[in-house]
Amino acid sequence: MIPGMSMSIPEDLLKLQESKLKRFKVIIQSMTPKEREDPTIINSSRIRRIAKGAGVPESEVRELLKQYEQIKKITKMFSGKGQKGMIDMLKRFGKFSL
Repeated sequence: MIPGMSMSIPEDLLKLQESKLKRFKVIIQSMTPKEREDPTIINSSRIRRIAKGAGVPESEVRELLKQYEQIKKITKMFSGKGQKGMIDMLKRFGKFSL
C-alpha cells in the first residue's frame, strides 16, 4: 500500500516498477555529467553509447528520455499555477469538466 492512498498496488507490478527504476538509475549513471544536466544534447550516437555502458537496449534509454520529457511538461504546467494548473491538466485529459 502507498502511504496516503487507500488502494494497494499489486506486488508483481511493484516489483516490475522497482526493477525498471534500478535500470533507469544505471542508465543515468552511464551518462556524462553534461548529459545529465542537459538531456537535450543526447542524440542517437550518445543513446547507443549510454545503452552499451548501462548494458540495456537503446529502447530503454529512449523510454527514460521520453518519460523525462513528460514529467518536465507536467511539472511546468503546475509551476506557479497551483490548483488552476491541476484543473487545466484534468481538462486536457478529459477527466473533468466545469
